[in-house]
Amino acid sequence: MLKLIKGAIAIFSVLALIFIQVTPAAAQPPWSLETTLTEATGNVLSVAFSQDNNWIAYGSADDNVYVHDINDSWNLETTLTEATNWARSVAFSQDNNWIAYGGNDDNVYVHDINDSWNLETTLTEATAFIESVAFSQDNNWIAYGVAANFDYNVFIHDINDNWALETTLAEAILATIYSVAFSQDNNWIAYGGNDDNIYVHDMPQAPAGNGDDNDNGNGTDGIINEGDLPEELPETGRSFLALLGLVLIPILSFNLWYYLSRHKKRI
Repeated sequence: MLKLIKGAIAIFSVLALIFIQVTPAAAQPPWSLETTLTEATGNVLSVAFSQDNNWIAYGSADDNVYVHDINDSWNLETTLTEATNWARSVAFSQDNNWIAYGGNDDNVYVHDINDSWNLETTLTEATAFIESVAFSQDNNWIAYGVAANFDYNVFIHDINDNWALETTLAEAILATIYSVAFSQDNNWIAYGGNDDNIYVHDMPQAPAGNGDDNDNGNGTDGIINEGDLPEELPETGRSFLALLGLVLIPILSFNLWYYLSRHKKRI
C-alpha cells in the first residue's frame, strides 16, 4: 500500500511539472513597441486596420497609401498610388473586400483586396477635399465627407448597385465635414465639422439578403462581438496560478510524505 501511495505522489509531481511547463510565458510589457512602419515620406494623415486583423494601412501627404501584412512581420504588402494629392482618409470595409481612400484630389478610390488590390472604382461626386471615408457595418454603403469650395456635403453610394450615388446629406451649412461614421446596427449615420454640430440621419433598412452574406437567420448579422465571447483568464492570472502551483505542490507533497513516514508501520 505504501508503494502505491508513493507512486501516486510521483505521478502527481510529474503532472504538476507538466502544468508549470505548459503555462504560457509572461507576455511583453503592456504597450511596448511592436514595430515602426517607415514607408511614408510625408505626414501620415490616416491609419486603419482591416476587420480581419490581416492588414494595416496608412495614407500620407506623399499621395500614397501603404498596406502592410501584419502576419508577415509587418512587411509592406502593396502601395496604392491612385491619389494625386494627399491621401487624407483610409478605411477598410467590414467584410474585408474593399479598401477606400480619399484626399485633396477630390476623389475616393476603392480597391479590391481579393483581386490583387486592383482599383475597383473611383467615386467622383465631391468637388473639394475628402476629409473622411467610412463603410457601413452591413457592407451596403460607403460615405465620404467633403471640405470647403462650396461643397460641404456627405455623399453616400450603394455598393451593391455598382457604387451608384444613393443620396447626398447637406445639413452642414458652410462647414467642413471632418468626420463621418455609421452605427454598428446600421440604423444611423452621423457627421460633423467646423460648425460645431453633429448631424445624425436615420438610414433605410436594406432588403433581406442585400449584400449581407453574414445574416444567420436569427436577427443578427452573424458578427460575433467581443462581449459575446467567454472571457479568457488574463495572462497575469495564468502566471499566478503557475506560481501558486509551484509553491503549493512541494508543500503538499512533503506533508504527505511526512505523514506516510510517521504512519508507515500502521500501513
